Amino acid sequence: SVDLDRLVSAQFPHKLSGPADVAFSRLEFEEGRIRRAAGWLDAGPGTISGGLIAAAQQSLHLRTHPPAANIDAEIRRYTRLAFGFELDEEGLRQSGACDSEGTVLMLEDESQTRLLDRHTHLTPIASLIRMMAPVSEVHVPAAKETDALLRVLPLPSIKRPAPESDAAPQARVRFSDSR
Repeated sequence: SVDLDRLVSAQFPHKLSGPADVAFSRLEFEEGRIRRAAGWLDAGPGTISGGLIAAAQQSLHLRTHPPAANIDAEIRRYTRLAFGFELDEEGLRQSGACDSEGTVLMLEDESQTRLLDRHTHLTPIASLIRMMAPVSEVHVPAAKETDALLRVLPLPSIKRPAPESDAAPQARVRFSDSR
């Protein structure tokens, strides 16, 4: 049992909540890092931010069905989030869970609309990191060769977007007579 709000929302600038079951069919470590992992996640019900859906579309090449416009601003309730995964140094492969009609889907909302679906595809690990932490002024190459530096140098925190204020923005304009 995993609390997605604690795992995702508390760590990253996205909202993902709900109970989840995660099972590993393979989990190998090397020098304190995951070397290989495989398993599945089955979660729900819960909520997910449109920003996370949009980041998944961009970074993991997922899509909504039917296509959605202006999804970034929405917080959606979902009934089920389910996918299989394989992770190694080559990248991430994820596959959706099949519903009773054999449709591949990863996330469905309360009206059974498929929000994300995909077939197995190799995605670089950097794309997964970019999806979870898209708001960053710092871009660092993630590679075995940079590992030693990343372990000893101070790392910046993710800058979360400033909370939106209900007050209307005010501008001050001053004109000068430039004759």
